[in-house]
Amino acid sequence: MKLLLLCSTALLTTSTAPPQKHLVVLVHGLSGTAADLGYLARRLEADASVRVLASGANEPFPRTLDGVDAGGARVADEVRQVASAYKTISFVGNSLGGLYARAALRELRDAERDTFAGLTPAVFVTTAAPHLGARQTQYGPLAPLLRILPSFVAICVEIKFRRPTRRPRSCHSSMASLTHWLTSTQVSIARSAKDAMLQTSTVADLTCCEALQALALFPRRRAYGSASGDFMVPTASALFTAASSDELRSAGMRLGNEDAPENGAAYLIRDLEGVEAKLPPQEAELAKALDGVGFERVMIEFESPGPLGTPFAHNKLVALERRPGPTASLIKYLELTADGRPVMDGLARYILGELASF
Repeated sequence: MKLLLLCSTALLTTSTAPPQKHLVVLVHGLSGTAADLGYLARRLEADASVRVLASGANEPFPRTLDGVDAGGARVADEVRQVASAYKTISFVGNSLGGLYARAALRELRDAERDTFAGLTPAVFVTTAAPHLGARQTQYGPLAPLLRILPSFVAICVEIKFRRPTRRPRSCHSSMASLTHWLTSTQVSIARSAKDAMLQTSTVADLTCCEALQALALFPRRRAYGSASGDFMVPTASALFTAASSDELRSAGMRLGNEDAPENGAAYLIRDLEGVEAKLPPQEAELAKALDGVGFERVMIEFESPGPLGTPFAHNKLVALERRPGPTASLIKYLELTADGRPVMDGLARYILGELASF
């Protein structure tokens, strides 16, 4: 009798548990990992109807160097492996991952059914993504060095601390070995940089024709960017407009404190005139095309982008995390990324609220 009761209870629990019907794909950026958007993933998975796929297709780090198209194709392959179990699909692309996600849409779209890997498009979000490339920076000639430095430090730290049974190698020898590996496998370490610097047609190709049509199929689209302090992706590229922070504040609606960093602010901008004004011609064309699709923009202001005013808002925006290790500690205590958690709480509420209508 007890066994029968237990079986009946188990069957009842199984039958009443809501099925996971929404697939949300989180895509990391340059030299990132599947753990980068871990805080957002946990907030989304609090809803039993949501399955989060934290993409690991572009790990390890050298895979983010061979171009946006290659990275997007790997994400698309990863999605196809799990898509059949779900009803809708949404994306959150962080930094270069925003371009990966847009490239993946082109790969996944079924033009006859307007679906992606057989799934209904729902929400598409980017966070600090270089939609207009990275030629226009807020920090002049310092920006290229700052882009390279985090990856160089991460490589040295990982090699030194992840091999406790081996003799630690110098950063010089480690970089020499990495360069040899990249050369021997014919990986072009310059491709992703060339894409971001608009030295290839990749970003332009993502902003027209089939790629733009695929993006337009998502009924909800949002782009997040920091008002200042992002040394990798300036506000103009993340929000595809040259409007100043003051102009964006005037055009937007201030969100509640629960959606903003402590002692900071968040602004939702739905309509913006003349987005291409004051931009160089190439960036202006990209901005105009993206704005034509229709995006909500969210501008985030931090009290301070980083310790002593350092420009670390890029990782702070998404409350970036790393797998346990020295690199994770460095990011946590140097970049104070936990300051971005309220922003990710607000993003999770937005996504879950939109998915509830499907």
